[in-house]
Amino acid sequence: METVRQLAEEVAGKIKGYLPDGYGDMEYEIVEMPKNNGVYWTGVRFRRAGETDSAIIYMEPYLNGYKRGMSFDKVMEDIAEKITECAEVGFMDLVLAAGKFENIKGSLELALVNTRANRKQLTDIPHFPMEDLSVACRIAVPMKEGQGSIQVTESHLKSWGIGKEQLFQQALVNMQRPGMCTLQGMDDVMLGLTGELPPGNLLEAAGDAAGGAVSHPELNDGMMFVLTTKSKNYGASAMACPDVMGKVDRLFPEGFYLLPSSVHECLVIRKDGGVSVKDLEQMVFEVNRTAVEEHERLSDHVYEYDRERQSIRLASKGLEKERGMER
Repeated sequence: METVRQLAEEVAGKIKGYLPDGYGDMEYEIVEMPKNNGVYWTGVRFRRAGETDSAIIYMEPYLNGYKRGMSFDKVMEDIAEKITECAEVGFMDLVLAAGKFENIKGSLELALVNTRANRKQLTDIPHFPMEDLSVACRIAVPMKEGQGSIQVTESHLKSWGIGKEQLFQQALVNMQRPGMCTLQGMDDVMLGLTGELPPGNLLEAAGDAAGGAVSHPELNDGMMFVLTTKSKNYGASAMACPDVMGKVDRLFPEGFYLLPSSVHECLVIRKDGGVSVKDLEQMVFEVNRTAVEEHERLSDHVYEYDRERQSIRLASKGLEKERGMER
């Protein structure tokens, strides 16, 4: 198999043989779906016979695994496990529950996307602008590994009978719950990946400072920190949370830059490190082109926190403002 379409056809035709009893009435359909940044992925949509609600499993990750040596049987077994997992964790139930706002409001989360790269998709998605980015909403779906999500569209708002202000107000309340967003030093992140260090969260220290500047030993150990969410799914959306940004500001009173390493996280760089905005933007550009999949890129720009307005702005705008004051 050389293409995702070929794999999707194999899955749709043979997956029933890999599923346990009780899944004989599942129906399968091959679909092409838009992902982030205008990238289309091929998936297999599955649903119970006679039902309209469905879930989709995308083939791209499985084709990559197959090309790296994973056997076809292993690919099929993993896909079958994912289908049964969706049923066990109530993914389909959540899809059905999404018909009522009260059922899903506690699962709403923010998501940041690049406005220009997603201009077509955004015509059907409630969103707010944030510089060259757009803040959208998703319904989080917990999985055994990671987190799935359902994109909130204009049709959802019509079905729920609410406006986008209420939607985003609820999502923001959810995002600013204790422990939802996390900030860690880069060294701690790497140690956490190896299991050598339990996850910490510098935002908790900022929360205890009652609005003042924060003194914490980890803040003196490095120049680079990782800001994301607990699930690390569209975790760069932490940038869109005023309460979170206020806490980061208390941790770095000398100022800080935000570098979007992907839609899932951003890097916090202290301003007193002596690195120019131009060099940081060049670094973001190169990393995006060499280490980040196209559908996971957020932006090539660097951002900063405008303390006066309590909002995010392009770092280049901050430089222009400073130069204007100097004149």
